[in-house]
Amino acid sequence: AIWPIYRQSHPRLPTGLAQAFYTKFLHLPLIDRLSAFPLVLAFSDFDDTNPTSWKKYDNLSFQDLCIKLGVSKRCYREAFEPMVLTGLFAPGKECSAAAALGMAYFFVLRSQNSFDVRWCRGNIGEVIMDPWVELLRAGHGDGVDRAGVDIRGDTKVVGFETMKVEG
Repeated sequence: AIWPIYRQSHPRLPTGLAQAFYTKFLHLPLIDRLSAFPLVLAFSDFDDTNPTSWKKYDNLSFQDLCIKLGVSKRCYREAFEPMVLTGLFAPGKECSAAAALGMAYFFVLRSQNSFDVRWCRGNIGEVIMDPWVELLRAGHGDGVDRAGVDIRGDTKVVGFETMKVEG
């Protein structure tokens, strides 16, 4: 699948509808994509703030919910399983439906632009990590000078020493 950059998509569509309309599933037939529609009912029914809702969906795996609602095996395998693996770091058969719906609500429905992938322009080590390491070694960064951090690569950390800052 090719996931769009939602903040750049025009026209701007409501969350959920934008994911369905703008995502390009290159190898997923329309009939399989349509089989996911009953999940809309589960998303509508699930209230992340309601303990009763969590109890209802927590006793069912996300994979079992998809089977129960008639999501095709192919749609589950190509669209939903990767989403759950990425968001909850476990397969759908090991995650409660409540956890998966809650994660999807947060990333996909509530914060649609947070679902956009942002790629580092350049080497991550050079662009992000090296400047951060130098900042830590130098001991400043928030306007207050401090003793720098002694960073030792390939070394096991066995403890930390802290200094009291007076004043």
